[in-house]
Amino acid sequence: MGRKITQEFENGVGIMLEICDLEEIIIINEDMNFNGIFYIMENGNCVVDGTYSGTWENLEDSRYRVTSDGDQASSLEATVTFSGNTMKTVINDEDGEFKQILIRQ
Repeated sequence: MGRKITQEFENGVGIMLEICDLEEIIIINEDMNFNGIFYIMENGNCVVDGTYSGTWENLEDSRYRVTSDGDQASSLEATVTFSGNTMKTVINDEDGEFKQILIRQ
């Protein structure tokens, strides 16, 4: 199911998203894989700039481990909550808290 980012926060402060950031789509599959497409502005239009993929694992109590594929593979843990069509992810690390709000499309 595809989801689009609608808001991002860093340590409780809203991050100003560019118009093409709002076009990014993340597809979360039941087979514990995910894929995403991100965009950049080119000649006044949002165009595909790249893709990413990885796997996810439900740890327990709304905690998930997300691992990216590719040459610079990385893994992180996030708290993920769902309410209707809204998905909220919260990541806490040495830099503080990062929160994303996504809407099902």
